[in-house]
Amino acid sequence: CRRRSGGTIAAHWGSFNPGRVRGLVCLEVVYVPFSCWEDVPKKIRGGVKLLKRRPFKFGCCEFDLGKFLIMKKNLMVESMVDRVERSDFVKEGPEMTHYRTGFEDVESRAPVLSFVRSIPVAGEPKEVVDIMGAGRRWIVEEGMEMPKLFFSVEPGTMMDADRDFIRSWTNVTEVGVSGGHMATEDSPREIGDAIVKWFREKVLTVLD
Repeated sequence: CRRRSGGTIAAHWGSFNPGRVRGLVCLEVVYVPFSCWEDVPKKIRGGVKLLKRRPFKFGCCEFDLGKFLIMKKNLMVESMVDRVERSDFVKEGPEMTHYRTGFEDVESRAPVLSFVRSIPVAGEPKEVVDIMGAGRRWIVEEGMEMPKLFFSVEPGTMMDADRDFIRSWTNVTEVGVSGGHMATEDSPREIGDAIVKWFREKVLTVLD
């Protein structure tokens, strides 16, 4: 499972298809909803608050700042460079050209806006809290013996409590790597090599 929403979706899928999952890889994933704004990582707290903000009145008009930034300015994609630590990852680089693919027009960015506004804080949105709960229960209760690989990224964006929650699981292998939230851009070889090693030693041996 991947960063944030990808890991949540993977765990939710696993709760419905437990027999089809042989292992779990966790990279910058939060499994417990934020109970309050103070629990949201400091590096993203201000941005999330801004993007989730309700439309406000501007004279006789209503202005949705979050929607404007995501849909018109493509903020989530264009700010990718802020979530990568290496200095040669720049807006004019080939990686950013790749990340922009599929989000060239305004309407194609609607799912990104929906994702940002579904980040659960203080119990809302409830449906997302429930989805995260189902995935979390599956991992902790039904997937106890399933091999798990946890990449602890430094500096990353995860709070200590979120890291410790994953460490509390059974059958967890922890590997430290350097990078920002987009750690696969900072430490691609280290992450790839660790997955191959873990898969051979922990997953294949169980299948055999």
